[in-house]
This record gives sequence, structure tokens and C-alpha cells, in this order.
Amino acid sequence: MLTETLALNLHFKGQRTYITGADIAQGMLNHIGVCSKLRIEFHHMAACALDMREVLADQLPALKHRDDVYALLAATDADGVQRYWLAQAQAQTQKAQVLRLDYDESVFTRRALLEDQLIHADAASMQASPVDALVALNKYLLNQCVEVHPWIFVRLDMQHWPFDSSGVQLRLTGQASHGIHKTSILSHGTPVGHIYFTRSATT
Repeated sequence: MLTETLALNLHFKGQRTYITGADIAQGMLNHIGVCSKLRIEFHHMAACALDMREVLADQLPALKHRDDVYALLAATDADGVQRYWLAQAQAQTQKAQVLRLDYDESVFTRRALLEDQLIHADAASMQASPVDALVALNKYLLNQCVEVHPWIFVRLDMQHWPFDSSGVQLRLTGQASHGIHKTSILSHGTPVGHIYFTRSATT
């Protein structure tokens, strides 16, 4: 188990006043590297600098409901060991400034092909930023096939990371539970994971 605390490289994208779940997920995955049985869950919106640290399984129940914990990640590492990490607000004494970054989410959807309850990803944009692409594609799919709404990304499950992102499709599966919508992620027609969104509670 690693005891060091790692600062996540995060930004406010476009005009957003919060840090996207995709950014948090990608930042954590950049530190973890190759893994399997991946699950990332988000518990509330972040608008501050975050650190990532590894925790033990028996610490999770006490930590997951803390106000300063924004995301939990569980995965099996390359050695076959199940491990757990969280994204937590930086301590007040060392809190870094979060800078703003220009961002156009439509780069991930403008070349995508919508077909009934399915969307085919553009391979080039998918490979450039896979988590951003999955989030943008699923939001677009929900807006087109369910209803236009400020959807919120709440969870990502993947069998392996990284994965073959050259032939990705997302297919709506329906509601999982408690108003959360589940979408299957396929690579060359083979299921490789799921992504989950819920409706914004503010509208």
C-alpha cells in the first residue's frame, strides 16, 4: 500500500464552476496505470483542489460519507491485488488554486453516429481522451434518447483499463436503481464496462 498523497492535476473546464468527474477519474487513472475490475464512484461535486491517496478496505465505510471525500476508486492492480483510493480535498494550509481550461465537449460527439439507443464513437477523439469521450457520448445519448437534462456522471465500471478504444459503442441499458441510468460500453461489439448517470438534483 502506498502511503504518499498525490496531487491531482485538475481544471475548471470551459465555464463550469465545478471539476468534472471525468477529470477526477482520468487524474486518478494516470497515477494507477494498468488495472482491472475498475470502479470509480462520485459522491458529490468538487470545486477545489484534490489529492489522491490509497486507503484500506476497512476504512471505506467511515470515509465514503465525509464531506471532503469526492470520489472512491477500487481496482485490481497488475499484480492481482485489490486496492482502494480516494480523491479528497487538499488540506486548507496547502490548497492549490484550480485554473480554468478552454473546453469544447462537442469534439467527442460531432463525428459520433447515433442509432436508436446506441451511439458509435469517433475513434480519433475517443483515443485522445477516453474518459472525457465516454462521459460526453453518454450525456449526448441520454439527451437524445431519454430527455434533455443536466445529467451528472456518478460511476464508471470497466473490466480492464486501459481498453481498446478504437471501436467503441455505448448502448442505453435503462434505469439501474434510484433514478440512475445505466449504459453499456462495448469495444468492437464486446461488453467492456458500464457508465452511470443521474439527473441533476438542482433542476
